[in-house]
Order: sequence, then C-alpha cells, then structure tokens
Amino acid sequence: MIPYTKDLVPEILYQDLLGMGPVPTLWHDSVRVPVMQVDETTSRVLAGALSWYDWQFGGTDVSGVTRSCPFIEGGTTSIGWDGNVSPCLALVHSHTEFFGDQERKITRHVVGNLLDRGLAEIWLDPAYVDFRRRVQEFDFPPCVACGGCNLFETNQDDCEDDVSPRCGACLWAHGLIRCP
Repeated sequence: MIPYTKDLVPEILYQDLLGMGPVPTLWHDSVRVPVMQVDETTSRVLAGALSWYDWQFGGTDVSGVTRSCPFIEGGTTSIGWDGNVSPCLALVHSHTEFFGDQERKITRHVVGNLLDRGLAEIWLDPAYVDFRRRVQEFDFPPCVACGGCNLFETNQDDCEDDVSPRCGACLWAHGLIRCP
C-alpha cells in the first residue's frame, strides 16, 4: 500500500526493493514476492500459497532494484473521472505520499482529455509516444535506492533531468506497490 499519511507508514509490507510478478494464471504459473517484514500473518499466508504455486523470493536480482513501469510495460493508461488521460495510476491525480519518513508530493500528469480527443488519438500523440519510450528505457536515477535528497520531495525533477514527471522514485516502478 502507499502510505498517504504519516500514520500509515508503519502499515507497509515492503522493506526492500524487489518486485512481485503477476498473479498466477494459465500463462504465468509462478509468483515473485517482494521482500517484506514477515510476521505471523504474512508467514501463514505465504505458507498456504506455497502449496499451490511456484514462488520466487526476490527473483534473481540481488541488487534489490526493480526499475520498470508496470503500466507502460503492460500497455495501459489511466482515465480520471473528468476524462483526463494519464500514463498511470500514480499520475492520475496530485497527492502526497510517504516513503519512510520522507514526504513526497506527486503532481498529476495529463496527456489528453477524452472530451477533446479520442483515446486512440491521445495514445498516438507524439508527445505521449515519446513519454512512453522514455519510461520504457527507464533512464531515471534510482531515487528510492539512493536514500533520497531534496529533489526526492516531488516528481517534477531529479538529479539528472528536469523534464517532468520524473519516475525514479515511483514505488510501482521499483516493485514496491502492486495493483489489486
């Protein structure tokens, strides 16, 4: 979960940066689980699940850094109540979130509005195509793994670039947050 208030920070389950793969289906018969604080509840859930599927704890990436956007890689987009189209759930609205004790202000990023243009036209807009290419290359600094600096406070710039939004501190891209 994403802690939107400081009171929710102790509720997070992750403590490292390892990603969780897709839920098992006919096409994906294994699950990768992020490193998390294991207590009585999580160990009971994991023990039950281990009997049904092949699990990979931490996968093969010993660095603990997963850096790819599940929304871009999945070919998805997000649409707000007002018809605004955003590249992902994290950017569909402005909000505050916390990573440990660090507060971070996320500014929404809109690539078009369905009241003005069709979804296909928005999807093929050269600026949106370029944004998806940039994110797929994921040439952003590893802000979450770095430990943070004053540029970590927003998603508008980072130590390498000021073309917003900057995705180096995205909790989804680091594999810490997963959609239901």
